[in-house]
Amino acid sequence: MKASKNRGNSDDTFDSSEDGSGSSASEARAARRYRRRVRISKIHDEFARVAASGLGKGLKGVLDKFRTEMEEGHRSIQVELRRMRAEQIALQAEVRHLTTEVERLMGRVNDLILEQVVGGQRERLSRGIINYVYNKVAIVLESKSKIIREKYELDGDWPGDQNTILLVRNACGLLIWAETACRFIDGGGRLLVEERLSQVLKEGTPMARSSVSEAEMRLAELYTTVLESSVTGKYNGREEKIYAMSKEVLGSIVILFSPLPADSLANLLHASKRDFEQTLEGLHAILNIPPPKQDRPIRVHHDSFRDFLLTK
Repeated sequence: MKASKNRGNSDDTFDSSEDGSGSSASEARAARRYRRRVRISKIHDEFARVAASGLGKGLKGVLDKFRTEMEEGHRSIQVELRRMRAEQIALQAEVRHLTTEVERLMGRVNDLILEQVVGGQRERLSRGIINYVYNKVAIVLESKSKIIREKYELDGDWPGDQNTILLVRNACGLLIWAETACRFIDGGGRLLVEERLSQVLKEGTPMARSSVSEAEMRLAELYTTVLESSVTGKYNGREEKIYAMSKEVLGSIVILFSPLPADSLANLLHASKRDFEQTLEGLHAILNIPPPKQDRPIRVHHDSFRDFLLTK
């Protein structure tokens, strides 16, 4: 305490000296620093006194207890959140189960209503649905044929009523068959339009109405025609190499989880850009191939082509 008092007296001395001189800025700054050290020393002494009296230990105990309670509360909240998450998952599973059951029951109810109300008109209703589907295919074929006809300046009635009827029958009600066939015919250019139209028309024997298996067969025949035409007679004896490249390209596109752009796919297969682009030339009917300057992935036009390759 004497030291503190002495420091206080010294403080007064510095103040008097500072007031007396009034001209020394450095002495004034030194005096302020000294007074600041004295105040800090007093604060330290006060903390030491509180700690020695036991009040500090009590405060530490209160803080430790508060911290422990906070940690326990946090753990309780985490446990409750996990429980709620588990209940949410269980409820979602139950909702899915109930949704499936409701859909099954609604399907059964619709069947019973159809049996009770429609009765003997079922066959006529089925024919109406089939006619509707075939009409949709005919509309698609007519629209695509008009585009090809104007693009290559073909005769005004191309491909002709009889050929249009054959195309509709060969499609077996599948819009994807009609769209793929038109892309294939268009992809050959003006010189191959008639040849490719003949190839598509020669696929199998036309049927008035087809089953699901027959429709799948027609689609498989069309895919086979596209693949064979993408190589045959175009590469002066390099068919085997192009066939091998086609298998690698198509296999990669089909099995890759994330589709890749052309450049990335060529690098993956260690293929030159020229060979890769030649391989893709004849596959536009079945692959969605972006223009070279667009860095977008190559995809199949329809998942049925993936199924076709994977079942071969």
